[in-house]
Amino acid sequence: MKSNIGHLESAAGVAGIIKVLYQMYNEKIVPTLNSKTPNSYINFDDSPFYLSQEQIAWNKSDIKNRIAMISSFCAGGANANAIIEEFKINEISDKIPYKLFIILISGHSIGALQRNIDALRIWLKGKNEIDLYSITYTLSVCREHYKYRRFFIVENKEQLINKLSENLFNFTIPEYYEMEQQQDFQLESIELQLLNFNDLLKLYKRLGKLYLDCHEFDWSKIYSVRKISDLPPYEFDDYIHWIDQPKYGLADKDKYYHHHIVNNKKLLPAAYTLSLAQKTTQAQELLNICWLKPLVNNIEHYEFINTKNNFVISDTNKNEYCSGSVGLSNIEQYNLKLHKISTELQDISIIEKDEIYKKLAENGYAYGDKYRKLQWIKYNNDCALGAIYCNPSEIFNIDQSIIDSGL
Repeated sequence: MKSNIGHLESAAGVAGIIKVLYQMYNEKIVPTLNSKTPNSYINFDDSPFYLSQEQIAWNKSDIKNRIAMISSFCAGGANANAIIEEFKINEISDKIPYKLFIILISGHSIGALQRNIDALRIWLKGKNEIDLYSITYTLSVCREHYKYRRFFIVENKEQLINKLSENLFNFTIPEYYEMEQQQDFQLESIELQLLNFNDLLKLYKRLGKLYLDCHEFDWSKIYSVRKISDLPPYEFDDYIHWIDQPKYGLADKDKYYHHHIVNNKKLLPAAYTLSLAQKTTQAQELLNICWLKPLVNNIEHYEFINTKNNFVISDTNKNEYCSGSVGLSNIEQYNLKLHKISTELQDISIIEKDEIYKKLAENGYAYGDKYRKLQWIKYNNDCALGAIYCNPSEIFNIDQSIIDSGL
């Protein structure tokens, strides 16, 4: 590693491990730098060793895995060696006799749960063939189970994708809570029933109810074979911690221009002015919004003028770009009854995040990462429902990226 990036002190060993793992992953051996002239005291011709002068394929036999040794020496004489052998999952040729599968998903928060569901759905859509058994085993046995949970009972990939496309608010449908009359069952009785797979649906519903109630259960008892799948990692909430309370104004506008490009022009989004007006006036309601001109980045200075119940954004030449008024009405009247909308949304189509922003780019709207908050849109001929991701600090500050995604 020294010839690649110099002396690494205490990080030399782990850097060598990372280098070896990347070579195993890519099945390539990278060239050894500064070795055009080998040491004359080493007889490479009569030994099984050689120095790679160029990138070569790292071939292996059908029986043995690739093996590498990492050595790390220090100036004081310490010496550490590690031998690493690649890991390959032994594929099980025999078909595992399961016709029904219970899929478990959880998250630290409702938002994380929804993003885990979305990530699994997108991953499934990108796979031609999947092994539902290994997916079920991995999610049940190999993953941590957090506070916010959901489960699905499916027979095939198509059913699972459809279940993952349902709205999170719809999870109270009777299908998942159709339990027997006797409700005081114990975990021990469930484990005894695992010996009898005559009615997997009833058993999975019972296990699912225990799972939703956050009961601890040894899921490995269900599965006779250990089989792991390479699934998307868990999503977590992002937190931004401000040291000082930011001053609201247009002084920070420059950092937003390159995230919002319309027809090859850098513009401040309309949502920026709405967010600025709300933060500055602490208004619960913005009225009579009028955008007269786009806010472009070739104007040196903008001013936000706040009078009693009105605001104006203008430049130093008094050219107005946006104006409006503020109100203090009860925001409850604008409750959109999200639960009602989501439960009534039938015969839906779904557009994933990458497709949304690809279509926007094709129409001249180039969004940077800051404004890519829309995760998916479910729609039919009558209405549409979307999911906007935001970190907790943005919820209370009403960040312009949230407003822009909604618009």
